[in-house]
Amino acid sequence: MPPHTIAYFQPAIHSRLKSALPLVLTLHVKLSRVFVYAFLLFLSTLIPVACGLGG
Repeated sequence: MPPHTIAYFQPAIHSRLKSALPLVLTLHVKLSRVFVYAFLLFLSTLIPVACGLGG
């Protein structure tokens, strides 16, 4: 691929990345939120079981 073609495509790639960034961030936030909820659910089931075994 000639250098001028790469230079021509570079702005398009940058704009693609810029438009994809918010989507990636929201996905990451949603995934981490789901992970936190799953972890809390895991703890809320684990603690009573541990207390039941201990008591």
